[in-house]
Amino acid sequence: MPRKQLDIIKDLFVAFRDDNKDDFLKHAEEYVHYLDWKKFGFKTREFQKIVEQIKLKNTYKNLEEPFGDKKIERTLFGDEVIQKEYTTSIKSPNVWQISRGAQVDFMQTSVLLEYCIESKRKKFSSSEYPAVIGYSPEKSEGFSRILFFLGLLNDKTKVPSKLAQIIMQYDKYFEDIGILWFLHFFISSDSRLVIWNRIANNLFIKQSFTYEDVVNILEDQRQYHSSQSFITHLRKEFNTCIKAYTDSSFLKLNVLSVDNSSSIYRKSQPFLVPDEILLAAICLFRKRFYPFEVTLEIKSLAIAENSPGRLFYLSERYLRDALDRLRIKGYLTIESFADLDQIKFTMFDDYLEVINMYFKTKLT
Repeated sequence: MPRKQLDIIKDLFVAFRDDNKDDFLKHAEEYVHYLDWKKFGFKTREFQKIVEQIKLKNTYKNLEEPFGDKKIERTLFGDEVIQKEYTTSIKSPNVWQISRGAQVDFMQTSVLLEYCIESKRKKFSSSEYPAVIGYSPEKSEGFSRILFFLGLLNDKTKVPSKLAQIIMQYDKYFEDIGILWFLHFFISSDSRLVIWNRIANNLFIKQSFTYEDVVNILEDQRQYHSSQSFITHLRKEFNTCIKAYTDSSFLKLNVLSVDNSSSIYRKSQPFLVPDEILLAAICLFRKRFYPFEVTLEIKSLAIAENSPGRLFYLSERYLRDALDRLRIKGYLTIESFADLDQIKFTMFDDYLEVINMYFKTKLT
């Protein structure tokens, strides 16, 4: 069993004070062994690199120079070394952590959006949200990020989006199942939100899955995170995603059921998506992934990653029938001959126009 941490650190300070290079390095290595014994894997490697850098520095350093002079560049306890190391490390293009303890809550969403809309301001700060929704500052920040990925808040100004304003006009309490389906599609098809995106694309379509399956589909993300960050934040974001479909209004979609006794998540029989909401999702799909295409292949709409067919959990047969109904209404045309099987937009080009039409049609 190694010595106590405070004893090792005390000897480190004494060696530094006495300008004793040999003792300092001996106790530095002893501290690395202590961290390894405590199973601080990532921190152990950090401190080990610092010790090796100090050794290398002293190999070429004038032996007459004082050990504790300013040329050590404040790397004694690693702050600046670690900072430099982080700035040159690989950065993920994806968003790993957003929730910060917050969950999808459409009642609180309504409260916050109503506050922002009635204020009629052009910019808001997330620091004022805690007083509005009763969350801590950190949780409020996480909540505002969730609303951004749901398409309801502008990321920089925190102003309610045009989508949010339309919804608040017609469905203030987020009760309409079509709108819930569209918001599900909005957040699930955002490939930057890597945890939610992969769960919705790859696991919700399975008959059942476990948390281990979640870890497996995200193994390639380990290179961007420390071991502790990968495990801790993955679990938190996974819980945020799952609770959205078991505790929030997304429960109405009937996407998922949970066997708490065995921690197995099972596919339910999702409720059908209104045709106009499918059309809005197709418009968003094209905007995100095929912005310069005039037509879209039906096969891609049915099975491609992030496609409406895949994230609405529709069979290809049902999708084709829904597209035909939209064709009859004059919203699109279908070109099917030879090897050509695609749709072309005829009336709407933007998902906001479709959402607005969807509400007006329901009210008439």
